[in-house]
Amino acid sequence: GFKRCDLVEVSPRLISAAPDYIGNALADKCRYLCIGLQEFDPKEKTYDLVWIQWVIGYLTDGDCLQFLKRCAASLTDEGVLCIKDNTCDGRDAFVVDKDDCSLIRSLPYLLTLCKHAGLEVVFSKTQDDFPDEIYPVPILALRRSTTKEQNTA
Repeated sequence: GFKRCDLVEVSPRLISAAPDYIGNALADKCRYLCIGLQEFDPKEKTYDLVWIQWVIGYLTDGDCLQFLKRCAASLTDEGVLCIKDNTCDGRDAFVVDKDDCSLIRSLPYLLTLCKHAGLEVVFSKTQDDFPDEIYPVPILALRRSTTKEQNTA
């Protein structure tokens, strides 16, 4: 297991509820950071794993790209960044969810952002136990790219 965990959440209410949700045995291993992802600036080569789930849809493309770049830099040499988020079918680059005030990107669009952030996919799987009427939810495992092909967007 992991020795420690940093939990980043912009909502003070959710941060204060997190220890009870996580449980006493693990809550003491966590550091709770009540900040937006736009401000999250981890130290380089700090994390073995960065898990991003159902949050990047609330970031603009520019904020998302900068966040992913900072997360990529925060990975240890063997570190992995995982993204689990809704995607649209790809007929459109993205869909705006007005009810949720979020952006649902197509998988190719999301992968392009990851590439521009200096990340490459090492594993990909789509969550297959969700109802058909909801958006596809891929789970991506990425590492810092070993090539210099990424753009400097």
